[in-house]
Amino acid sequence: MIKWKGVIITISLFILLIYPENISTKPSAQNQPSISKVIKKARLDFSIGLEITNDSDFEVYYFEGNGSENNPYIIKDYIFDYNFYTGIAISNTRKFFEITNCSFLYNEVAIDIWNASYFVVTNNSINYCSLGIALNNVSNVDISLNVLQNIGERAIIIFNSPGTFVEHNIIDYSYFMGIELRNSSFSIINNNSLFHANEGIALFDSEGANVINNIFTKGGITLHSTNHKLEHYLSYNLENNTLNSRKIGFFKNERERVFSEDSYSQLILVNCSEIEISDLNFTNCITGLIAYYGEDIEVHNNVFTKNFEGSIIMFFVEGSQIYSNHLYDNTLYPGGILLYGCLECGVSNNIIDDSERGIMFKHTDKCVASDNECTRDYEAGILLDNANQSLIQNNICKETRRLDSSGIKVTDSYNCDFISNTISQNQAYGIGLYSSEFIQIRENSITENKKYGIFLDEYSSNNIIYWNEAINNALEDTEAESQAADNGKNNTWYSVEYTEGNYWNEHKSKKPYNIDGEAKTKDLYPLRKSPLETEFSLSSLMILIVYAIITILGRKRKQRKEANS
Repeated sequence: MIKWKGVIITISLFILLIYPENISTKPSAQNQPSISKVIKKARLDFSIGLEITNDSDFEVYYFEGNGSENNPYIIKDYIFDYNFYTGIAISNTRKFFEITNCSFLYNEVAIDIWNASYFVVTNNSINYCSLGIALNNVSNVDISLNVLQNIGERAIIIFNSPGTFVEHNIIDYSYFMGIELRNSSFSIINNNSLFHANEGIALFDSEGANVINNIFTKGGITLHSTNHKLEHYLSYNLENNTLNSRKIGFFKNERERVFSEDSYSQLILVNCSEIEISDLNFTNCITGLIAYYGEDIEVHNNVFTKNFEGSIIMFFVEGSQIYSNHLYDNTLYPGGILLYGCLECGVSNNIIDDSERGIMFKHTDKCVASDNECTRDYEAGILLDNANQSLIQNNICKETRRLDSSGIKVTDSYNCDFISNTISQNQAYGIGLYSSEFIQIRENSITENKKYGIFLDEYSSNNIIYWNEAINNALEDTEAESQAADNGKNNTWYSVEYTEGNYWNEHKSKKPYNIDGEAKTKDLYPLRKSPLETEFSLSSLMILIVYAIITILGRKRKQRKEANS
């Protein structure tokens, strides 16, 4: 389609060069200069269809009105097609104006307005544009009754524009954001319909914003604060919004509440504690469950699927437990479960399949991930980033999908333990350590990963690796000479206390096992058999057989006595 579009544009340019006088975006009117002369240059250089950069530029077009409050300039009935990078661009004006009943098709940006005030954008049709309506540093604005369809990035994006009204618009498919509000305090987003807008409505640092009476079929609402200030999250007002005919729940300062009825399509919690969330189904959200601050939030036995930016996200929550949930097909950042800035939280017995990341701990302390199954995730099954004193135990991380993906990835973390995990068939490394130290990796089964089973970068030091089984790793790394690589410093590949290292299935001797990498280190005490094999001797088998025979004979003797009596 892109090639055909290029051909069409080239042909259109040729026609314009030969017959420019026949092209117009608006029928000419009496006492008005030919609009085709204004538009012609823009068509030839693919820039802007209608551009106003100061107050006097309005006079060039002879619009209706005079730019006053009671008689604003009226920009209406224009058509801007794919020849224009931007349909309408207006800047640096304090004139009153209205853009109405215009059509935009295949523009990069349909309407772009900055450093302006006192205007209305209403009743316009915007189709197949990357950005629909973009506002920056504007005031006293009303965006209403527009129809935006098939938008590539963002339908409506508003920067640095406090008090903006966005009302009664229809957004029918926007691949990323439906409405994005940044640094625009006390704005009102009211009675909009967003169909298939993947990220719905997002509020960034826009304290006091009101999001009311909006309808979603996909997406929902997210709140963002650059400095993660609790007062920012508490200042938002979200009321009577629905996603797929179910309520979007927004709760502040709640205590001792149970959510177990499937009437909520999305839950947003701010500073809530002693909360239980169970037996709910979250689907087609931007994020199913988001909690900002609070403590002791228990999330269990829920289903999360097809959520665009994650299933469960918690910021600065303490003592929460997330367990026995099923998460699948959540494909963008963070994907599955994200704990950010959390303390002493637990994630256990969850099944996470086909997500960007299965479980992510970021800027956390003393959090635990145990007995989870993370399968077919894109970047990593479990990812730690600045996550200190973490325990990662008894998890299954397998079959990651991206070429650079690992079963477990650890970045900028220290004093963590990875114990008894099963890590197999990942596209890159089994376990990858980056800029991390004082990490213990032991008793893990690391098998059939396409690159190294264990990889340490040049900034990873003082880590210890022992009692692991490594079987058939580096399957597709033709330069690998071992199943692990160490490029760091002072890492130990055996237990000093027990003088035992790891099991490497291709290594059949007692000689030290060479580890690839710049560190040129060795496992001095490689094991002859896997430390994870269950010991079961012949004598133990005989004891069990004798015990079984004695038990059976005893039961038969008891049955005979009962029959004789």
